[in-house]
Amino acid sequence: MKKQLTEAQRYEIYLDLNKKWSLTHIAREIEVSKSTVSREIRRNAKTDGSYVWKQVQAKCESRKHGFKGNNRHKHTRPSGMGDSLNIQTGITNCRDHCRFAPALLLFFLLIKVKWINLRFVKSIFTFYRQTKHHNSMKKHNFNAGPSILPREVIEDTAKAVLDFQNEGLSILEISHRAKYFQPVVEEAVELFKELLSIPDGYSVIFLGGGASLQFCMVPYNLLEKKAAYLNTGTWAKKAMKEAKGFGEVVEVASSADANYTFIPKDFTIPADADYFHITSNNTIYGTELLKDIDSPVPLVADMSSDIFSRPIDVSKYAIIYGGAQKNLAPAGVTFVIIKNDVLGKVSRHIPTMLNYQTHIDGGSMFNTPPVLPIYTALLNLRWLKKIGGVEEMEKRNKAKAELLYNAIDNSKIFVGTAKKEDRSRMNICFVMKEEYKDLEADFLKFATEKGMVGIKGHRSVGGFRASCYNALPIESVQALIDCMDEFEKARA
Repeated sequence: MKKQLTEAQRYEIYLDLNKKWSLTHIAREIEVSKSTVSREIRRNAKTDGSYVWKQVQAKCESRKHGFKGNNRHKHTRPSGMGDSLNIQTGITNCRDHCRFAPALLLFFLLIKVKWINLRFVKSIFTFYRQTKHHNSMKKHNFNAGPSILPREVIEDTAKAVLDFQNEGLSILEISHRAKYFQPVVEEAVELFKELLSIPDGYSVIFLGGGASLQFCMVPYNLLEKKAAYLNTGTWAKKAMKEAKGFGEVVEVASSADANYTFIPKDFTIPADADYFHITSNNTIYGTELLKDIDSPVPLVADMSSDIFSRPIDVSKYAIIYGGAQKNLAPAGVTFVIIKNDVLGKVSRHIPTMLNYQTHIDGGSMFNTPPVLPIYTALLNLRWLKKIGGVEEMEKRNKAKAELLYNAIDNSKIFVGTAKKEDRSRMNICFVMKEEYKDLEADFLKFATEKGMVGIKGHRSVGGFRASCYNALPIESVQALIDCMDEFEKARA
């Protein structure tokens, strides 16, 4: 019976052929036979009729991976694909097959004179095959941060590192005040406002220092007498600690006694507080505020790990800030969305670099900004807009979270750690049930061997954490579930 490919495998074939991979390499990558890959290409070239699949078929024919049957109806090879492709492929094949020839010749010679045992040689080749398979294995990136980015964003960033906008310079060496970089910042700000529907009267700035610096900057700029904080995890606790150096801090509620496994409810926000601070998603403990809070005082939110994961009503917030290394860009840049009229109300002197107004007036250019992460953020925002914006992203994130949580809830050996009503879509935390606790290390090793990256839980929780940020495809979630199922069947 012919093997039926999944949609994910079909899509992988399409992508890999565009990367000019050989059929052998693709077949090994998605773990099917080469004939299955060829059959899939023939089927699409015949039924799809699109230029892309015809081009794919022409590429395969030009590489001597012809198809069985009558060749009278070959598609015309697109111009520029013929001889140069054959030469390139030939060079690659020669290089791949001949680079080990001297070593092999030496091995056979030593075996002939009995200086090397044949069993030893066999073990060397076994190790080589295992290493090669491991290196070519598809990785599924569940890192909590810095975390996964869309592949096209990474590739376009890499191109800019070599040559930014055909200027002959790397983005790593251009001036932030160059005429061709200023539009990058301006477009990034505009996309922020468009994708999040930010109303008039707000500014968007890009800073350094991470979200941790904002723990200090927020009270420096807003706290005159009293601030209120909701304690939902490690980062909220650290933010509170910094604020205590500027005035009175009221903890309106906390879930610390339950190891932050839920979001507190039914708390009262002091009406005389200068602001109320929340952390919308808790990466360590796997809880998340999925609705915007109504606050009687200016609302400040740390959205480092769930920004752009769902639509938000920005008009309810005075400040939204976050490190970009979860859902936006590489580490190194921090975004801040500020309602302009909340500034200038504290009596203290604010150092120039810690004053939000400085950076608003300077358009994020008061000092040298983190150029590369800002450019990558722009590319990511373009990608997000292209796929349908935050509305589409919310649908995808819901689907990923429901898929994995259902697998955890129906498992014999795994169990979630957060209360169901407060579960995070971004960071899904789970552990082994008590009777299987001794298998946690075994599962971590098993999952790592299967290509799962970054699933070890934070030391505060233990177990496992699958960070399912915006760029993580649902295929990776399914791969983790398959891994969990396979381990459970073997060990439970």
